[in-house]
Amino acid sequence: MAPKSHQRMPVSRLGFVPYVFTLALCTNVLAAEIVFAQDLGNDEIIVTSSRVVTQGDSRLSKIVSDLSETNVLDALDAMPSVTAFNNGGAGGNSFLSIRGGEPNFTLVLLDGIRLNDPTNSAGGAFDFGQVNPAFLEDADVTFGASSSIHGADALSGVVHLKTLSPNPIDTIGFQTRQTLNSRDGYSVSGNAQLGWKSGGVVLGVGTRDTGDITPDSELKSASALLRLRQDLWGGTLDFTAYRAGTDRTAYAEDSGGARSGVAPVFEDRETQISLGGLRYVRPISETTQLNGSLNVLKQTALSDIPAIPSGVLNGVPARRDDTDHERWQAQVFTRTDLRPNWRLAVGAEYSEEIGEGDGTLDIGFPLETNFSQKRNNLSAFAETSINPHPKFHLNAAVRLDRPNEQSVQPTYKLQSTYRATEWLQLQGSFATSYKLPSIFALSFPLIANPSLEPEEGESLELGLILKGDRLGQVSITAHDSTFKNLVDFDPVAFTNVNRRKVQSRGIEIVWDKGLSDQLNLLASVSYADVETSSGQPLRNRPEFSANSLLNYQYGEVFSAHLEWKYSSDFLSSSVPTGFLTLDKFHRVDIGVNWSPGSSWRLSLDVLNAFNESYGYSVGILEPKRTLSMSLDFNIP
Repeated sequence: MAPKSHQRMPVSRLGFVPYVFTLALCTNVLAAEIVFAQDLGNDEIIVTSSRVVTQGDSRLSKIVSDLSETNVLDALDAMPSVTAFNNGGAGGNSFLSIRGGEPNFTLVLLDGIRLNDPTNSAGGAFDFGQVNPAFLEDADVTFGASSSIHGADALSGVVHLKTLSPNPIDTIGFQTRQTLNSRDGYSVSGNAQLGWKSGGVVLGVGTRDTGDITPDSELKSASALLRLRQDLWGGTLDFTAYRAGTDRTAYAEDSGGARSGVAPVFEDRETQISLGGLRYVRPISETTQLNGSLNVLKQTALSDIPAIPSGVLNGVPARRDDTDHERWQAQVFTRTDLRPNWRLAVGAEYSEEIGEGDGTLDIGFPLETNFSQKRNNLSAFAETSINPHPKFHLNAAVRLDRPNEQSVQPTYKLQSTYRATEWLQLQGSFATSYKLPSIFALSFPLIANPSLEPEEGESLELGLILKGDRLGQVSITAHDSTFKNLVDFDPVAFTNVNRRKVQSRGIEIVWDKGLSDQLNLLASVSYADVETSSGQPLRNRPEFSANSLLNYQYGEVFSAHLEWKYSSDFLSSSVPTGFLTLDKFHRVDIGVNWSPGSSWRLSLDVLNAFNESYGYSVGILEPKRTLSMSLDFNIP
């Protein structure tokens, strides 16, 4: 808990939630497991991050509800070439790096709705603390440049979170889960489902308190979900509404945590997010389908950050930020089967957003830091999927964006797979991407530079997939990503400029093997070499990382898992200490599940079972050994 002198802000009320979701008084937290799925068979499968569904594949990665993680970052951190954690403790901002990219190089979607916030000081990164994992069914994680599909912000990858789907059959169901841990943390959540012949609805609420899992850092949250699906006018209508509020205390970023030369510096932050998304799909012929969507997002953040005294690096003045961001987006496209082995999608998109900020910066006197900016983007895109030969598959995508009625920003992607034999598949891709400078970088007083140009990226990927009864499935992927024209702060000019270049090269190996009818092993190892044009090292980029997950299933009553994570040492920094090398670490989690009946499940998990002492940030240790107990109740 925070010191007594440390003031906290109250959790905001969730507006319509108490009225809409009065039926769901109990709650459920669905944890996450990483699954890497490749299909070498002849069945049609979904290509990650594409509007053309066809045979052939690059890697499809999913987060599914099965294990004991209590937030999405824990699951993402188990993926190859991904570093994900809360910077500043349990209540801190999210840090997510995919293949060496910055946190704001990853586009985050919820049921197709963009979540990145361009008004924050992180340059548009998303805070995963606002997402309740209890409401997630799975997620697609795409590696590499993806602007040709999604537009701006997808420089290093895309995380597409997908909420619980309504069940379109005549049914009524209710699920709850209560979780407690040995460090005074808890989560309670639940959802009610109602299905009918032509559709269904999911209603859910949840609340969470991390307790003392990270000393002096805490997150409290409350959230609600409405998901509706209905057959209508010969098509299918799908609607998502989500609202969440968080209240957190954390060590201020770069403050050095417990290693601060003075008293620890804490920041208070309160966030709210509200969104709605409407999607409609309708066949207009035997070979053509019409798709349309309309999305609305509103998010606010209030931060109070005390001054960080000077140390090895220059100090940071006290700041108070109150930001407000709104975005709406409309898209329409058609998908047509031109031939049995040729599919084409063509469409257009328009989006508009406004970002505002009010606050003060203490530079000896309170300087107002108000800003406001409105911008829009008009896009046209096309994707195609072709199978010119039974063993060869080609995907291609091109997109033209015209942000703020300026010059057109083109991006493209080429991806191919070749099934050499029944047990060997070769694949490769090349893609380009771009990111608009954040509203914060363009507008925040003192450091604003309205002349900033878009950041750019490109990624090359080559790989193979081996599959056999004895071998299981092995995926080997080599990647080379380049990020150019990056926004950086120039202390001499005291403004933001375009100048940096970052290159990340590496390899990822994933092995999925059924050891017996009851036992399965999923393991991965990654190597990444990240270099910058300035020679300045980047933080939180370990060269080597590895993960393994051993699952055991005994009938329908008992299951267990053993998970191991390794990270080599890496650089971090803080104002008091400057750059430091944080030690390598091993972490082991153990869990068992007992289901005595079809409606009940009891889960016991020991997190960080061997009490490893490690951290991702200077002066801030990750949680020690923690016992977590969860009770699930399901009425089908």
